[in-house]
Amino acid sequence: MMKFTRSQIALSVALSLMGSTVAAEENTQAQDAKNDDIEVIAVSGVRLSLKEAIATKRGSDKILDSIAAEDMGKFPDENVAQSLQRVPGISIDRPRGSPNGGTNGSTDGRLGGQYVQIRGLPVDFTQVTLNGRSLSSGRSIGRQFSLDVLPSELIGQLDVYKTVSADQLEGGIGGNADIKTRKPLDADEVGFSGAWSAEGVYSELADSTDPRLSGIVNWKSDDEKFGVLVGVTYSERQTREDEYFSWGNVNFGPGTGDGVEIRPDLATVPGGTDDGSIDYPNSLYPIEPLTQYYGDERTRTGLNAVIEFQPSDELNITFDGLYATFDVDETALQLPARFQFRGPQDPSQWVAADINDPNGRGVGGIFPFLVTEAVVENDNLVYAVAPQTQFRSVSELTKLESDTLALGTHVNWAPNEDWVLDFDIGYSKGEQTRDLKSVLLQAFADVVYDARNPDNGIPDLYVTGTDLNDPDNYRVAFGNSNARDVKDTSLSFAFDAKYFLDNDYFTSLEAGVRYTQRAKEIKAYVGNSFTGANGVPAVLPTSAINLLDFPVDDFLGEAPDANVIRSFVIGDPTDFHNKYGVERQFDSISSFKVEEDIAAAYIKANMAFDVADIPVKGNVGVRAVKTDVEATGALPVEIIIRSAGDYDVVGETSSTSSNYTNVLPSLSLNAELTDEVYLRFGASKTVTRPTLSQLSPRFTFSTTTLTGSAGNPALEPFESDSFDLSLEWYFNDTGLLSGALFQKEIDGFVFNSSAPETIAGIDWASVDRPRNAASATISGAELSFQTTFDFLPAPFDGLGMLANYTYTDSDTNFGDGFEGQTFSYTGLSKNVYNLVGYYEKGPASVRLSYNYREKYLLEPSFGFFAGPRHVNDYQQLDLSSSYKINDNYSLTFNVTNLTNERFDRYFNNDESIIATTNFTGRQYYVGIRGTF
Repeated sequence: MMKFTRSQIALSVALSLMGSTVAAEENTQAQDAKNDDIEVIAVSGVRLSLKEAIATKRGSDKILDSIAAEDMGKFPDENVAQSLQRVPGISIDRPRGSPNGGTNGSTDGRLGGQYVQIRGLPVDFTQVTLNGRSLSSGRSIGRQFSLDVLPSELIGQLDVYKTVSADQLEGGIGGNADIKTRKPLDADEVGFSGAWSAEGVYSELADSTDPRLSGIVNWKSDDEKFGVLVGVTYSERQTREDEYFSWGNVNFGPGTGDGVEIRPDLATVPGGTDDGSIDYPNSLYPIEPLTQYYGDERTRTGLNAVIEFQPSDELNITFDGLYATFDVDETALQLPARFQFRGPQDPSQWVAADINDPNGRGVGGIFPFLVTEAVVENDNLVYAVAPQTQFRSVSELTKLESDTLALGTHVNWAPNEDWVLDFDIGYSKGEQTRDLKSVLLQAFADVVYDARNPDNGIPDLYVTGTDLNDPDNYRVAFGNSNARDVKDTSLSFAFDAKYFLDNDYFTSLEAGVRYTQRAKEIKAYVGNSFTGANGVPAVLPTSAINLLDFPVDDFLGEAPDANVIRSFVIGDPTDFHNKYGVERQFDSISSFKVEEDIAAAYIKANMAFDVADIPVKGNVGVRAVKTDVEATGALPVEIIIRSAGDYDVVGETSSTSSNYTNVLPSLSLNAELTDEVYLRFGASKTVTRPTLSQLSPRFTFSTTTLTGSAGNPALEPFESDSFDLSLEWYFNDTGLLSGALFQKEIDGFVFNSSAPETIAGIDWASVDRPRNAASATISGAELSFQTTFDFLPAPFDGLGMLANYTYTDSDTNFGDGFEGQTFSYTGLSKNVYNLVGYYEKGPASVRLSYNYREKYLLEPSFGFFAGPRHVNDYQQLDLSSSYKINDNYSLTFNVTNLTNERFDRYFNNDESIIATTNFTGRQYYVGIRGTF
């Protein structure tokens, strides 16, 4: 493992400034000055793109990867994140897996990927910019930008910087990802040109075919000094996900008796003790295992406009705008088996307490878990028969509307041969409105749980003696109605100057300043209706509201041998709230606003020199950043609980201010050892700020389980000393073999953990909040190989391949509460690799892409349940193909998730303790594309 001390970055910077003979020339053209460090993976056809990638990579003094449009309006994959995951060291985050509905912060989920991780670090460690400017996002409550908002057809190129220099925007310890929209003067022809596509998307699991349309029109004047580009996209999509979910296996501590208990007063237990009871006080048992169905309808639109004016070679002015909408209507259905809650099976015997008291009647508390039969293996309950278990049919309708607006003006001016000046102004706004209505029906039934031999990740979970498709076996429990408005704005001003030198040491100096104002505000509204309150009858039969048909007849069809509940009675949330709903109230406890003012300045020197006749070029610099933060929200001072889920809160507004300054040196060097072999080195100090939602003074909670979630305004930023070393062999004009080593020493990183707390006079069993931990060391290696086989005889000379592998290791100290425990870093997979094989000859092009990502830690503790939660190994095979009819028309056929993989999570470092099993199915894309 590589080891560096913190002072070595400053030492490396100082040494590079002190010595070496410089001999280099730089292009003084204004356009070339800002665009010289690009490694392009796909530009215009796979074979041509590889050749261009190698040519540009040789001249770069930075370590970066890039995905570019193969042609106007044609990105390599259907989703931007899917393309990025094929780059060495890049993984994509697939965030679905919440039992509260995918629109809680996820849309694409495992259908395509939403966020990008660089070298295993969490998505918050990736700084995403649009044309070099920070982006606002209403799609998330954090700082990260959701790539599924941007239609891929409007993107010209996406650059991923694994090392940073002083002139780049700070904020990404993992790296920076810059999305570049197309520019009109880049068109090959003057006058009008453009591209269009029409595609049908078939989602296998949803059994739905939906349209996807795009068009781009470009106009460039005859003198090639003025251009206008307009792009439009529109798509509809119906998706479906089938899922098994568990909150985890619980152990409330040795000797408490709060484990699995077989009760003689419930049934006779063969083989028991003298009194007929068997007690497993320290065993772990599942909390609320459930099956759930997601179905949604998505509509996405995008509009991109660029005006570019270049009156001379010395001056370029660009105005660009991007507007995108993403609307989702989602239905989420779930049926949890609430083992810890009990009551009479006959609804005619129910009283209000059976519905509103989660403890049930006459049990004497939620815990322990009472069963008539049990099998415990390795202290985990793997089989149980539990009588009179509470089931809650949850029907949830969510409407999500997201809008993203980004506007910018950029001026690049070279007043003479010595200077290049850049002026930039950017504004972005992301907004999201989320409206959710749900209704919960309740039943009691004898349940059998058997996780000994799951079918395709699904354990047995079924009832005996009760028909859960009979409405008479249910009563209405309550309904939730809440809304959330998110507004995220960013305004930035930047000025950069580059001065070309004529001396023997440095080729040019760069300096610049940047000022950014960012504000994120979340307003929450809630209006819950409970039976027995606000005029709603205490015991409400299901005949009082409309009931809905279960939407599919093949639920969890990917596990045909699992004995699992595949349909159940569901209520109509809209009808329930029309009849019994209460007016929503502003929820000050869940609302907050965080404002940031960021002032930055930098200086950077570009170098080119010889060491023992070896040409070396690079840059050295330092960036200083001052951040002022103000977080405002309401904290509860009194919570009045009438019954589980029915309460009043008295809140008090709180505002917290903080500021901090970071000094960030950086160094990049590129040595040309031979005409074919290059050695690169990078060292930098980088910083990532806590997310805006993590800084919020908020507290949300459940009075049913006495658990909560909170922000932490006292969080501090965290820094990393990063080191990179790479060696590259260009063995021909289309072949590359490269290897890289990297290490990051991180201090004060933020992670979520749970602990008991007393808030507003109530002792909460568990409060989940972000906390600063001590440190982490992350190191690894990357290998990459790419070539074409044009030396083979026809027709095999059209073959080619790309392969890359990333190994990442970490040693993480999560601080208090995790003493003596060893974890990898959250979100970090030890092994990730990609294999891409393609054939491109004449009019035909076919590409198979395989991605594998090893298991990784999702969080070191999950709620008040036992142990950590992991995401299991995941692999995916995708197909992309096209056939060119003539110079203007092509047919396309693509398939994602060709082998129909599932997505798994598990608990307690034990893959047999299932947390989530999720199925999305294959997606097929058939279309036609034209150019003019």
